Amino acid sequence: MISYVPIRSSVTCDRCGLQYPENLPQCIHCAKLNDDELICLRNIHGKELTEIKKDHGIFGLLLLLLIIFIILGFSIILIN
Repeated sequence: MISYVPIRSSVTCDRCGLQYPENLPQCIHCAKLNDDELICLRNIHGKELTEIKKDHGIFGLLLLLLIIFIILGFSIILIN
């Protein structure tokens, strides 16, 4: 899985949709790519972002279930 490091001051590229540092004149992802290569780049990053969103959804659900079990456990302890 790829982890993304946020850039402090960034600009979203109009061509590829990815972020690059604000102090650079061109996007570091797509400046040297032709149109066919750009389509491949968009497809690759689209799939990666979809997978990351799925992973975050599963993690959120597991975290919610953990919190519910902790609350139920404390409730049972306090009732007895």
